[in-house]
Amino acid sequence: MKQLYAITTICDFNTDCSLKALSACALVIASNEEEATLKGSARFPCHQGAFEATALSEIDGYKIIVKELPEAEPAQKSVSIGAIYTVGIYTRKPVEWIVLDVQADKALLLAKDCLMLAPYNKGYKSTTWGTCSLRNEVLPELFEQIFSGKEKARVLMATNANPDNARYGTPGGTDAEDKLFLLGIDEVKQYFPNGESRTAEFIGNTVWWWLRSPGSSSYYAANVNYDGYVYEYGSRVSWSSGAVRPAFWLNLQS
Repeated sequence: MKQLYAITTICDFNTDCSLKALSACALVIASNEEEATLKGSARFPCHQGAFEATALSEIDGYKIIVKELPEAEPAQKSVSIGAIYTVGIYTRKPVEWIVLDVQADKALLLAKDCLMLAPYNKGYKSTTWGTCSLRNEVLPELFEQIFSGKEKARVLMATNANPDNARYGTPGGTDAEDKLFLLGIDEVKQYFPNGESRTAEFIGNTVWWWLRSPGSSSYYAANVNYDGYVYEYGSRVSWSSGAVRPAFWLNLQS
């Protein structure tokens, strides 16, 4: 009787894209044969698309052959305000978004949960949304990590106004064009009627999260507190404990 070994291969998302499909792949390898295949059919979600894998035995181990499959049709065909829309993958999990607004050909989506912790700006210095590192470095990198090529094509470039802080008069800077962005003070109050609805989590814990609006000075940025209170005074831009809850406009015609 031929002896079989069950091997679990865990994907390293920092390696070559051809291996990103193998998120948790149970392989069955024949110890005394040239070839062995996956037990049953297997497809693997990945931000690069859908894949299948075949295992080929080697003298001292095994190797994985990965080929791309046609991309599956999205489950959602329409969106409505308040619904959860799933698109993209981050840290090996599909990303869920809350639909905040629906217009004729686009919808505004906000991450249901915060995706990471990061400072508004790398250093404690005067900054605006237009110049901060969160906008210019962190969110562009997140965009590349979350969405596949086809998904990226559905993310619209948005032009967002950045008004001054109404309470403290801190300048908000010029309008900015972004694909991923943060909500501003006015927007978070518009779309969330109360503090409870504004609360958000990061890996299971309630956190405070950044807004793109300025705070009490150009060294502070506004945020939403743990209890959902919109803290217009803000937090120091250099604080790394602030959570990132991105938003974007989805093209509904593509």
